[in-house]
Amino acid sequence: MIQDVLTRFEQYNKEMSPLGDAMDGTKLQAQLQQYKRIRITGNYILPTDIVLYEGMTLLIDQAVVSMAGNIALRGGELHISNSRLVRTSNSHRAGINVHQCGSRVLIENSVIDCAYYGMFLRAEDGVVSVADSTIVRTTKGAAIRFWGERIHVIRCHFRDCYSAEFGGALMLRGGQGVVCDNVFEQCEAERGAAIYLSCDIDVTHCTYHECVPKDMPFVRHWRVGGCIDKKGIRVQKERKISQCTAILDCSLEVATGAKLTISDSVIYMNQPIVCYGSLEMHNVKMICGQCEQGDLIRLDHAAFAVLQHCLFDGRNRVGILRATGTRVKIAQCFFANTKGGRAVYNAYASEILDSTFSYCQGGALYMQGGKVIRCKFVGCRDTRGAAVWMYGATAGLIQDCQFERCVSDPRSDVIEKGLAHRVM
Repeated sequence: MIQDVLTRFEQYNKEMSPLGDAMDGTKLQAQLQQYKRIRITGNYILPTDIVLYEGMTLLIDQAVVSMAGNIALRGGELHISNSRLVRTSNSHRAGINVHQCGSRVLIENSVIDCAYYGMFLRAEDGVVSVADSTIVRTTKGAAIRFWGERIHVIRCHFRDCYSAEFGGALMLRGGQGVVCDNVFEQCEAERGAAIYLSCDIDVTHCTYHECVPKDMPFVRHWRVGGCIDKKGIRVQKERKISQCTAILDCSLEVATGAKLTISDSVIYMNQPIVCYGSLEMHNVKMICGQCEQGDLIRLDHAAFAVLQHCLFDGRNRVGILRATGTRVKIAQCFFANTKGGRAVYNAYASEILDSTFSYCQGGALYMQGGKVIRCKFVGCRDTRGAAVWMYGATAGLIQDCQFERCVSDPRSDVIEKGLAHRVM
């Protein structure tokens, strides 16, 4: 898309004659009606609103534009290249409003200064592409608020973007697209200091500096609506989720042969993850949200699962991991506050290393063979095998583990095991 933008800029530079300085927005609207394609260069004042209807194109190229009015798109195109736009009025909540299918906004190598008069762009339809640009001093809502057809935000710098709602710089509620290689500085919102996402758009390689709240610079809220259908999300190939706070309000299924990798994120679980393929989690904090029963993660004869440096909190309502017929490797993880299910249930020949299980009401581990090494169990309770219940003929090993205040039925022990399993 970016190459397409550059090609269009070169084409319009050749085809359009400069409009020059114009002091009256009604003159610009009349010229758009007559010539359909207009180019603005140099210093320009837009005192009133203009509308770009289908077939109209406005190119702002190497210009400095003071915007007291608003640019609305109803099927037309707006191209901004190597320019500076400054809002000088709060007559509209956003300086650019995209209302209709077929509209296109293409911005490249430009600076947008909203001077605390409101948002920069609001798009309920159409296509938006912003590349290599700087957007600063926005208020009243996200700098870019989008639920249109497609959006690309690439290599941009957002600074001093403030919203009393969700998403300081970006609020993306629908459509498809990519957000990558952006910098967000001193952005603030109620939730999602820099980005609030409630659709299935990829966000990668972004950095956040001094955003408030600090622990939620990027919130991904998966829920039915937008481009997520009533069946939820289905990962069918390979998918990576990183550096975000996510709220899972719809089912998430990893299909056979597919792989889901989650890293450096905080996940609030209102619905479980169901995996038939592969699952990897690194440096993840997973917390029970509105789940009232069952387990947060369900592995059903999955290829494999790896959990490393993660924290899981069942909030005294649910179990954490049900691993039917699945080999799991768990290392340096913390499982806490489970109830109604074990922290890890039914894992097959798995490895659990250097992990802690705290206040697991219903027991910590229930597994077929495998290895449990250098783990710590604190305040775990169940009638049998409060800490570890290992069953089956598959060889098993429990080694160098610590048990504190774990309680089972008086006739049982905190470790329940078969003859094929050793405790060292």
